[in-house]
Amino acid sequence: MKEIGGYFELEVNNLDMLHKEAYAFNTGSNCLAFLINARHIKKIRIPIYACSSIKATCKKYGLAIKEYRIDNRLRPANYLEEDMKLEPEEWLYVINYYGQLEEDYLYKLKKKYDRVIIDNVQAYFQKRIENCDCIYSARKFFGVADGAFLYTDADLKEEYEKLEYEEVRENMSHLLGRFENSAKNFFEDFRHNEERLAKADIKKMSLISKNLLKGIDYENVGRKRQDNARFLQEKLGKINELDIVVGFGAFSYPLMIKDAEKLRDRLIFKNIYLPLLWPNVLVEASEDSFEYKMADSVLNLVCDQRYDLEDMKYMCELLMGEMGDL
Repeated sequence: MKEIGGYFELEVNNLDMLHKEAYAFNTGSNCLAFLINARHIKKIRIPIYACSSIKATCKKYGLAIKEYRIDNRLRPANYLEEDMKLEPEEWLYVINYYGQLEEDYLYKLKKKYDRVIIDNVQAYFQKRIENCDCIYSARKFFGVADGAFLYTDADLKEEYEKLEYEEVRENMSHLLGRFENSAKNFFEDFRHNEERLAKADIKKMSLISKNLLKGIDYENVGRKRQDNARFLQEKLGKINELDIVVGFGAFSYPLMIKDAEKLRDRLIFKNIYLPLLWPNVLVEASEDSFEYKMADSVLNLVCDQRYDLEDMKYMCELLMGEMGDL
């Protein structure tokens, strides 16, 4: 029976949500898990430089895994240049690191190999590749407790509708706490939610997260991220060992530089928190590999919509100051 009256809940948002045409899941890993079942995937090729949750999901569902290298342009090494072929029932999993893979390049990969999954977790504002399975993560770009999207031409509707919604009302203390206080006071709550989601069953995105995503001005967010990343490129591009193209809605600004680990630790004491992406690669990759260098020597400089150019200037000044002391 429908409730009418009583106290107010969260306001209902009705703006257009980016990726509203996609299937909405609780996590990016569960987008992949659902796709594995729907496509009856048996074998997969994944990059060495990847989040541990990707490999864990593939192992959980019994896939035969092959790993491949990436080049200094963050592309699957030689996959367009050489005469490589996928085995029967094998899929190619491609990560669009920092949104650096151009649409034309991704279309060529799809045309050549057909069975391709594009991981756009770091490219939320990049359009999907038509007739290609594509995964996006809202949590990597916005203050939501869960949320990911899957575009696919596979017939998932019937099975998808059977799923329950994720419920996050008891797992938002890190978001609400940081809104009113400082991040470090609620870091353990954040970590608890990350650990919870890593073990979560396949569910639809929570109604709370979907409502929050319907209240965002995506044009403004994308532009702020791009402006901030461009500023960092202007100030730091000459010392960056990566050749980065700054796109609309940039994920972060990856600065590959000597002594990155020392700088990251020093900046923490200045309340500058830079995520270390995929530390599992430091154990899994050889020390002389490009993948190891990506995991070890990249500072992921924050450039998101919470900050403006003055914040970017402040962060650059702190960074340059610490570099001068090494």
